[in-house]
Amino acid sequence: MTYLYKLYGLQVQSVLCIPNAEVYVSSRESTELVDVKITWGLVGMEGLDNPLVTTSCYQASANEFWMTIPTLARFSVQNGNTILIDKMPGVDEDSLRVFLMAVCFQVLLTQRKYLVLNGYALKQGNTGFAVLGWQGLAYYMLMAEFIKRKNALWGGSYFILDKQGRALAGAAQIDVSAQVVSYLGLDISGLKTLRPGMNKYPIPLEQQNVLGALKLERIYLLKTHQQADIRVCPVEDEEKANTLQAYLKTNLLYGLPETEGILADYEKTLNSIQLITIFLPVTGLKLRVLADSIENDVTMRGVNHAVI
Repeated sequence: MTYLYKLYGLQVQSVLCIPNAEVYVSSRESTELVDVKITWGLVGMEGLDNPLVTTSCYQASANEFWMTIPTLARFSVQNGNTILIDKMPGVDEDSLRVFLMAVCFQVLLTQRKYLVLNGYALKQGNTGFAVLGWQGLAYYMLMAEFIKRKNALWGGSYFILDKQGRALAGAAQIDVSAQVVSYLGLDISGLKTLRPGMNKYPIPLEQQNVLGALKLERIYLLKTHQQADIRVCPVEDEEKANTLQAYLKTNLLYGLPETEGILADYEKTLNSIQLITIFLPVTGLKLRVLADSIENDVTMRGVNHAVI
């Protein structure tokens, strides 16, 4: 059985069910127009012939990515349109789905020359903005605070930016820890973990919040400093590339061949979006104060764009 979805603006045919993704009604016409195929297949045990990048668990060359997860599966991502999964006997689909969406699809989007950003985008009123930064507990607690304030959310761990300056997201869910579930006021007893042995829970969002493309007015980049206050500092245009380059280097997948020159390709796009660094205290940070600071800044700088 195969499924048809729309993820990150792409029509995807998948052998794995992807919960909370936008479903396409299956038809001959729609299956002929798929952008991406996710299928079972044989993936070599030894990796790529001439990899440009080699780590303990993956290898990469131009338009080809190989990854092995011992006792689980091997994955191959090719040409921005194909993901092969070579699973071990008895492996559960939940575990496969975690690596498919967290790693393989991110690689595929990079192969398609999208700018993949680890963060989430939000809509406040008619203004789209994004929050990038560390991926620890405080990051997800801040995301939960924005959700509680009824801000529509695009993405969770990552989203893509297209050349029109729009954020596009995947499935309408976030994967969060028990602390974040509690902060959202949800009953954890009725939730299933993302995969066996993993202390994360998939939380569905209102699907209409991720079906469109969100035009971004500005991007907030979170950093820490040794001061006790929160400081909001706009980044000058000539410093945007260097600031974002330093941020992108924190991504586990930074260094894939397709990331070379990606910011230069997006120069015109990024020039249309304000980049603002928010410096946070290392200790004593209050989530509501931080969320207030960002929302007040969004309001102060004006509303120019809406969902397309």
